[in-house]
Amino acid sequence: MRKEPTLEQWRELYKLGLKIRDMEPWNDFQDLDIIAMEIPEKKEPYFCSILGAGGQCFGINTFVGYDGLRNFLTIADSENYMPLDYIMVEQSNLACFFGDKDIVPEHQIEVMKELGIKFRGKNKWIYFQSYKKGHMPAAMDGEEAEVLIVCLRELISAIKDCNKLQLTLDFDAGDVLVRRFYKEKGKWGTTKERLTQYLYGYPSLVLKDEILAAKLKRKTRIEEVLEFDMVYINVTIEDELYERPIRPKLLLLVEHYEGLIRGQHFFAPGLDEIQAIMELLINYIMEYGRPMEIYIRNPFIENILKHTCDICGIKLTMKKSLEVVDEFVNGFEVLGL
Repeated sequence: MRKEPTLEQWRELYKLGLKIRDMEPWNDFQDLDIIAMEIPEKKEPYFCSILGAGGQCFGINTFVGYDGLRNFLTIADSENYMPLDYIMVEQSNLACFFGDKDIVPEHQIEVMKELGIKFRGKNKWIYFQSYKKGHMPAAMDGEEAEVLIVCLRELISAIKDCNKLQLTLDFDAGDVLVRRFYKEKGKWGTTKERLTQYLYGYPSLVLKDEILAAKLKRKTRIEEVLEFDMVYINVTIEDELYERPIRPKLLLLVEHYEGLIRGQHFFAPGLDEIQAIMELLINYIMEYGRPMEIYIRNPFIENILKHTCDICGIKLTMKKSLEVVDEFVNGFEVLGL
């Protein structure tokens, strides 16, 4: 059952947010620079990135565990070819932002009033947000607030130590700033390490069913070019199964030249995307035959399809845009669905 942050948790969050705002760490860190916090009693580290080097969006993103970091790195790797709307709904993190009053959630304005906190000026208002893959952004709950408090507190210390120790980090080469508690010494410390233990990548799938592979290879070659993509439909759904509103994801397979839908699959957060991708391709081949080529723009889909497409002699081509898919999705928005 959801528990709201206590007033003391809010008070601590604003206190830490003010310290970070005054430090202006975005002058020294880029958006993709990684700071890791290894917290006692936690099996996996927390990770932070600092926003604002570009001078537009200022804040701190916090990612929980290795899955959280991999999700962040994967999204960052996708920014050049995936639609912004898709990327925004894929993210999972806790955020502390510094912006203008008009974008601060109303309930947090009320919290500020209750605490007697006032902000003035451009990019001076502090507010907090929770993001979860496949869901709409939401207010943090009490557990998330406590995670963010711990992370912001150690982030402040890590930045101070980095300056005091004059650590030189090459984030582009894989350095990461690490804040950890040394049990044998009984104290915290900050150092730099390589990101190798946090390496990420997209999952791949090998079609091991030799009988199925043989059936697919025997299917007739057809003169079709397909577009294959996952998109979020611009619809917000409230369901008692989920603690916050969700955005449904659509897996879509369409013929490129005629715009015919050859397969589609809606699924909610948490369902098996890999299985859905493979089933859509296999069902298509079994019904229609082997297409000449498949256009994709999502490297996740590419890795899942690659082995099967190699077996079947289907060319996979990465594209910056998928015209038919985008037209289909835009049709949902025009209809208000």
